[in-house]
Amino acid sequence: MGAQAIGSATVIVSAKGAARWQAGHPWIYRTDIYDEPRDAAGIVTVADRRGRRHGQALYSPKSEIRLRLLTRGGEPIDAAWWEDRIRTAAALRSGIDATAYRVVHAEGDGLPSLVVDRYGPYVVAQLLSAGLERVRDDVVAGIRAALQPDGILLRNDAAIRRHEGLPLEVVPVGGVVPDTIEVAEHGVRYLTAPRTGQKTGAFLDQRENRVLVAEATHPGGTGGHRALDAFAYHGSFALHLARRVAEVVAVDSSAEALERGRAN
Repeated sequence: MGAQAIGSATVIVSAKGAARWQAGHPWIYRTDIYDEPRDAAGIVTVADRRGRRHGQALYSPKSEIRLRLLTRGGEPIDAAWWEDRIRTAAALRSGIDATAYRVVHAEGDGLPSLVVDRYGPYVVAQLLSAGLERVRDDVVAGIRAALQPDGILLRNDAAIRRHEGLPLEVVPVGGVVPDTIEVAEHGVRYLTAPRTGQKTGAFLDQRENRVLVAEATHPGGTGGHRALDAFAYHGSFALHLARRVAEVVAVDSSAEALERGRAN
């Protein structure tokens, strides 16, 4: 569904809500809304009671977070807009020494409630708000044009979608994303499961922390040091540590996660 079907709706916010945006916060809450469409999620114009416009936002009528800021301007928010924003986010990650990494980190990249992870030639994304779900077609078109993946999978099974009144689902929206993908990350290789693993298949937002922990770990003398990776999932921290110490013990409550860790 495109943005233009609902882009003419306007939400009126309090002075406190408007000030929140002016101070740099990307959200406006339900308690700071004076007037709203109530039934149709999507992209709306945001104005205060004096009629001053403050930009455009994703609107979620069932969420405590009613508005998520997209732009302070009035430009059309269509597939080309999403393509440009996603392409800009991807350019910031150029030179990363990994085949899998987070391309779009939601509010951190000015694209609220959108997560886009690259796994080599594939993309796994999450649309985490009702406003964003309403313009799914434009978002997917933007991802496809900006990143040109062989396949796109939507991991829309995060529990937060329930607070938005959205179903939990895993949906392929282009090409075929395999059940298992090998990731190369700063000299370490491991397998991920984009369809069934946690998050989008791996904790790609922890990539920098894995490198940092490994760099801060000093090899021991005779016999070497030991390390503990608690809540190990599929062992990506353990694999980075294993290059620095003599022994790593990986612990997790999930037998499936530990089996994946053994394979890695």
